[in-house]
Amino acid sequence: MNMKTHVTLKDVATEVGLTTMSVSQILRGRGRFALETRKRVFAAAARLGYRPNSQARAVRSGKTNMIAFLFGARSEGSHLDKRTLMGVEHGLRDSGWNLLLTMCDPQELRSGAYIPRFLTEILADGVLINYHFDPPEGVETLIRDHRLPSVWLNRKTGWDAVYFDDFAAGRMAAERLLRRGLRSVSYVEHVPPTEQTTVHYSVADRRAGYSAAMQAAGLAPEVIRLEREEDVHVWGERLAPYEGLVLGRVSLEKVLVALAWQHRLPGRDVMLVTIGHEPMTRFPGVETVMLDWSILGRQAVQLLMRKLKEGEARVAAEVVAPVTIPSNETEMNQR
Repeated sequence: MNMKTHVTLKDVATEVGLTTMSVSQILRGRGRFALETRKRVFAAAARLGYRPNSQARAVRSGKTNMIAFLFGARSEGSHLDKRTLMGVEHGLRDSGWNLLLTMCDPQELRSGAYIPRFLTEILADGVLINYHFDPPEGVETLIRDHRLPSVWLNRKTGWDAVYFDDFAAGRMAAERLLRRGLRSVSYVEHVPPTEQTTVHYSVADRRAGYSAAMQAAGLAPEVIRLEREEDVHVWGERLAPYEGLVLGRVSLEKVLVALAWQHRLPGRDVMLVTIGHEPMTRFPGVETVMLDWSILGRQAVQLLMRKLKEGEARVAAEVVAPVTIPSNETEMNQR
């Protein structure tokens, strides 16, 4: 067992017979080295007990190689999907950076009793902000005043943001049905809760994309708004006249139950295209226009890395395009 109290990078390099620069690159996931060489370096570092002092490196270089990820203590306006974090983590790992998760309580921010440590200390070189709409009062001012490079996730704004093209998603969903010759196509969504004063941009954009596709085909858009607590029989009756349904922000499971009460099967009696963040291939006859959280996370990292590299105060926002996932029973849909 190695009894040396302070193991240096040079010690590891001597152990494996490489230069300190090569060992440093390997330990940081950089450079092009054979797999066996990488394994040998990591094994030597573990055997010697070498752990780089990132704090000392940050003091010397003025860089932490750390990105903060700010999210809300409540899910309203700050929904956090694990696939977003996976995309962020993969994007940072590819660049040799690390992730610092920071939860924010809106009440503490508003009261001025709390300021996230990554703003007041040298803990991160930039921040990804996971507030999709209606961010806590003062958070934008705090980040701007502390001059920390930032990128917003899933927030539609012209600068420093990465968000989904929900308009394209709505249009693509309608076009999938129209190309099959369907003429009676409706857009289905929930009635927003009465207590909800702010609505995410995607609600209007998906609906508008659907409407644009219908109008381009010379058809009148028809939007059905369903109450969440309405009985499935009521849902079934309201959906009965239509041969194609674009499902926006609405419960797919409840729609399927409502159709079942009407003895209507997706892919046979009615065509369904849902807009969401995961493929619905487990439901026969249902197609998905998917908005991928992991792509959003990775793209946000890339945009922030560009800001850091180029030293730009702000950069133009980027849009994540939707993709279409066919039903797992596509032969049912060929009408």
